[in-house]
Amino acid sequence: ERGGGAFQPVGTFFSYLLGDKIIGEDPFPDQEADLEIIAMNEDALSQIAADFALILEPGDTYYLKGEVGAGKTVFSRAFIRAAYEDEYMPVTSPTFTLVNVYDDLIEYPPIHHYDLYRIQKTEEMFRLELGTILPKVVSLIEWPDRINKMERASRRCELIFEILQLDEMKELGLTSQEIESMKEEHTFPRRIKAYGIGEGWMERLEKVAQALGKRANAGDILGEEKKIDKND
Repeated sequence: ERGGGAFQPVGTFFSYLLGDKIIGEDPFPDQEADLEIIAMNEDALSQIAADFALILEPGDTYYLKGEVGAGKTVFSRAFIRAAYEDEYMPVTSPTFTLVNVYDDLIEYPPIHHYDLYRIQKTEEMFRLELGTILPKVVSLIEWPDRINKMERASRRCELIFEILQLDEMKELGLTSQEIESMKEEHTFPRRIKAYGIGEGWMERLEKVAQALGKRANAGDILGEEKKIDKND
């Protein structure tokens, strides 16, 4: 049995924390996430990113995984804007530049936003000098599967973004009309699975869960909070 606190706010998204895991263990496809969140829209996803951005420390590395359109860039943009406390700050995708650097934060480390989708050759990866740079900055890395397994950051948070299936949307209580409206607007609920790998990440995810819980209690975009039995 996995221990830990659990809560399920009903409304824009719900999240819950799942127990402990072996520090430094890579996540497997069937492994339970340390923190799982469902965002019903991009506003909720932006709020989640802001909670992750509450703490900025050198060496914080986020591996952002998921298909095209799953929410990786939306999360990154909101994370950077929250760090700068500027919701209108221009934040572009580094699709063609590979990396965008934000290095004028006062009293905080620079933020490096990577998009490795177009990496084709080993030499291109070497030029990024990730081994030298990542320990000094906060990094958001889209398409981290391009990184050689031996060069992965030993301390990182892996976030997997998934668009919910139709049956899952119905389980959340969405009506057929609401789902059709989402299709027209090309926006769907997303699941974010977080895995903390390396020292300190489990404690960090607990703080994110607490921040989400405070939103639920305050009625801030989450609505009513509902307790769930961890044995369900």
